[in-house]
Amino acid sequence: MLVTVTKLIAEVWNKGNQQFYFLARAEEGVFGSGDEEEYTNPRPDDLDVGTYRPLWMPVSELTTQPVLPQEIARIVMKAHLDGWPEKPVVIFEE
Repeated sequence: MLVTVTKLIAEVWNKGNQQFYFLARAEEGVFGSGDEEEYTNPRPDDLDVGTYRPLWMPVSELTTQPVLPQEIARIVMKAHLDGWPEKPVVIFEE
């Protein structure tokens, strides 16, 4: 799928690792049809590694589903109602 990244919305620090979250717009292609490493190289024996399962979810379900980090789900819900913050949010998790 081809997407256009439109805005950095958050920077999350988790256990010393920096993660970036972007607002993006789908341009063309089929969602979830990739063949890169996140699809072809699962490591189920490594409990520190998450899984990649793309899905579309109604914004209204973001805080009732196991979306991580939860603070990102709250930011998206608020932005859906009030608009995106001008500057990226910085979050420090433990």
